[in-house]
Amino acid sequence: MIDILSWPGLGQLVVLLGAAALLIVVPGFVLVQLLLAHSRLSLLERGCLGVGVGVALPPLILQMVYLLHGRWSATLTWGYVGLALLGAVALGGRYLHRNHKFVRPMLSAETALHSGLFVLLVLAGVFSRLYAVRNLVSGLWGDSVHHTLITQLLVENGGLFTSWRPYTELSTFTYHYGFHANAAFLQWLTGLPSTYSTLFMGQLLNAASIPMAYVLTTRFTQSRPAGLWAACFTGFVNLIPGYFVNWGRYTQLAAQIILPALLVGWREVESLTAATPKTAWVRGMIFAALMTAALALTHYIVTIFAVLFVAIYIAGLLLRRVGWRDSVRVIGWAIAAGGLGVGLALPWLINTAQGFLSRNTGAMVSGAVAAERVAGYAQLASITPLYMKGYLLLLGLFGAILAVRQQRWRVLVFAAWSVALIFLIVPGMVGLPGNGVVDFATSYMALYLTVLPLAGVGVAGLVEGLRRWPLTHWLAGLALLSVGVWGAGWQNRIAEPANQLLTPADARAMQWIEQNTPTRARFWVNNFPAYGGTMIAGTDGGWWIAQLTHRSTNLPPMLYGSERGESKTFAQSINTAAQQIRARALTNAKAVPVDLSTPAALQVLREQGITHIYIGANALPGKALADWIDPAKLRTSPHFRLVYDVDGVLIFALV
Repeated sequence: MIDILSWPGLGQLVVLLGAAALLIVVPGFVLVQLLLAHSRLSLLERGCLGVGVGVALPPLILQMVYLLHGRWSATLTWGYVGLALLGAVALGGRYLHRNHKFVRPMLSAETALHSGLFVLLVLAGVFSRLYAVRNLVSGLWGDSVHHTLITQLLVENGGLFTSWRPYTELSTFTYHYGFHANAAFLQWLTGLPSTYSTLFMGQLLNAASIPMAYVLTTRFTQSRPAGLWAACFTGFVNLIPGYFVNWGRYTQLAAQIILPALLVGWREVESLTAATPKTAWVRGMIFAALMTAALALTHYIVTIFAVLFVAIYIAGLLLRRVGWRDSVRVIGWAIAAGGLGVGLALPWLINTAQGFLSRNTGAMVSGAVAAERVAGYAQLASITPLYMKGYLLLLGLFGAILAVRQQRWRVLVFAAWSVALIFLIVPGMVGLPGNGVVDFATSYMALYLTVLPLAGVGVAGLVEGLRRWPLTHWLAGLALLSVGVWGAGWQNRIAEPANQLLTPADARAMQWIEQNTPTRARFWVNNFPAYGGTMIAGTDGGWWIAQLTHRSTNLPPMLYGSERGESKTFAQSINTAAQQIRARALTNAKAVPVDLSTPAALQVLREQGITHIYIGANALPGKALADWIDPAKLRTSPHFRLVYDVDGVLIFALV
């Protein structure tokens, strides 16, 4: 097993950052230059947009390779990066040559200040995100378990797969995989183990939210100061998206990096005129289609968020009473681009029918799910302070008021989009089905995309009002830098160690397991009922045993609830064994101490082929909220023998 306890040194960290730039920024910049050559994007904005586009490319590449029955590899990844680098040099030089007349204004003091502040924000964001996870050996919480496993399977299979062997007995793969594709590309390029490539890519995408907030805001508000403040709020003031690290919610984060790229590209093409060459419209349609397809492959629900935005934006165009020819042109272009995007993603969307995703979603819509479970998802919980800080909401409201006074309808689209995201949680309020399909947390975790651009407009408006005072922009820049320094300080500490399932002690125990147990060993690990008792989830490092040691356990990755097993009774057998061990129904969520020494429990363990019991160093959630194996019962039972007791990790052999 690769040593998962070794943190990269400074030299390795530089290599990691360089690899991320080559994988994300460079290929994305090349595609922007090829397809949006006629846009009015500045060079800085093109680089920012390239970040989102670069994240969109790996899932598209892996789908293409899968359809061609090929295999991706480290060699092909290096070739991909090399070609992108050559393209960036050629296209970047051509851009500077064609736009040399704009170089002199770029050297003005105000522009230099603006660009310098932006670079400092991005660098501080990258280093604070990576520094926050310096003591972790894997991603946090339960989501990181299957994210890391999917990344590892992509690498081992050279791309998309169906069988989850040798880690578990699942036979379909229908989960959105855009984030995992990016983590796999990082692993192919650097050779890092999947535990680190997943964690690092997640944090790099977290930092990428800063340039994406900037370009999203500047293009829709036509205000560079607003973009700078929106980037600062996103990276250093609001808890979200920085707090994603504690949930391992990197799939949604990856999609929310691609989403601004889609919207900005859409905005650039919408701004083209009838006099623009038709090739620009065609290239723009291809760009939007590629981003739409990549978004669909990366997160299904965030794709719905994008549809809401486009619908609101088109409604805004129509309310402005633009000429019918312009309206028809834009709407027709949007339908064509969306249709082409769906067509590109169609092979994967058809593949999702192989699993149980549509069944689970249909159950929510049809009312087959228990009312109390739906109510838990479809509640309008408090937005502050976790999802949005109160003063940022007030700044966003102020920005919306300014937009109304100045008749800036494109800015107001963000306000309408915020309302639409909240409405998506409870469509039943107006008699529509679907309460609970999009839970409140998922919608709230996207509000930083809608509110913070408005907050940026609010601060930029205040600064503009003070423009008559000398040195206003320099003082505003100093204020922004001060906010960034303050935010970087607490962002460094945003990862909470209590959210670790796999602690360093567990990682050392994994090495012991690999060296001291036979490959046929099978472990029973801590678990508790989840999702209304329809499945079970892990509570400690035992959930990581299968992928880190290749020993089987009673607990598959969380996705066994939406993927098909090799046998029709796979999921049922997992749940039945857990229910028998806890001696009560899984629908009974009350936490119980589990006594594995009873005759009934021993019989289940032997029927399941269990040879060892694993109790991890950190219980998440704790004993008050989740079942826990009682170690005192095991210590006094003649049926168990303690074979490992180090730093809070206990391993018992079943005699």
